[in-house]
Amino acid sequence: KTNSYSIEGKIGKVIVDIEPIEGKGQIKVSGETWSAKSADETYIPKDTEVVIEKIEGVKAIVKPLVK
Repeated sequence: KTNSYSIEGKIGKVIVDIEPIEGKGQIKVSGETWSAKSADETYIPKDTEVVIEKIEGVKAIVKPLVK
């Protein structure tokens, strides 16, 4: 796997609210900051733990971690 795809399946934390309407959102994973969007186009607030489902271009596609 290349570096970008190596984060698939990992747990990250939302550092900027993921807002599908405005296309905003960032996560931190493995010490790196990534632009992110939710897999199902939902709002995910800051400090939510997320799992990275896949990478599309330079964005991580995420969903909230279910504990």
